[in-house]
Amino acid sequence: MVAPLLAAAGLLLVATLITRRLHLAGPARMTLWAATALLVLGALAVALKAALG
Repeated sequence: MVAPLLAAAGLLLVATLITRRLHLAGPARMTLWAATALLVLGALAVALKAALG
């Protein structure tokens, strides 16, 4: 159950670092955050499913 939560936190960290390093703005930034949000929601769904059995 902990692994998906760590993966979600790692995805948020990587997305933040990419955004800052590449100085993304506008549509590129929103696309990156949208893709990250979908991956984080997937990881949270896996953690929830594992927790509930």
